This record gives sequence, C-alpha cells and structure tokens, in this order.
Amino acid sequence: MYITSPRFMIRWMVVTPGALVALVESQEDPKSFIYRHIKGDWGDVGPEEWAENEYAVGHGEQLFSVYHTKHGRKLWVVTEATRYSTTILLPEDDSPLSKKGGCHARENRS
Repeated sequence: MYITSPRFMIRWMVVTPGALVALVESQEDPKSFIYRHIKGDWGDVGPEEWAENEYAVGHGEQLFSVYHTKHGRKLWVVTEATRYSTTILLPEDDSPLSKKGGCHARENRS
C-alpha cells in the first residue's frame, strides 16, 4: 500500500452547517476529504487550479479543492494561506470565505 505524507499541516477544521448536512446524508466522514486535501489530491479542479495549488503549497497561499459526496453534492475544501484553518463548505454556503472572494473567485475554474 502506498501512503502519502501530508504536504502541509492545518490547525483547525471547520465544517459549515450545509456541508455537514451533505456529509451526514451521504454517511461520509469529513476527515476523508481533509486527508485527500492535505496530501495534495485537489479533487475535481481544473489543470490551472491544480497548478495554482501546487505553487501555493510552497509559497504560503490559499489552497482550494473540490470534491463530491457519494450523493453528488459538491464540496469545497479551503485552507487559509496562514494554514490556521481549513473549511469544508458547499458552494452555495453563505460563509466569510466566500465574502472575501477566496472561494467564489476560484469557482469559475472548477
């Protein structure tokens, strides 16, 4: 079995209420998405976004992944540039991250 080490560390994991409902409905553990994210599996992002994440890992910028639950609900996983927190949210969630332009600015590419 091939095991990949985390490419970066996070301090806090936050799950928005909407994302929590989607995870409960699909009976999936949020940690499985976080593990993929911190190992550099950016999920269903395009090649440009993938390259931006690869650059961001080494340069302390925001990281952004897109995954889907077993029921097809889209989840965003966003890690702040400071690596202080990582948030799992739905694209439609009304969150402080989306108000900063961090997530929605990237949605055009994912």
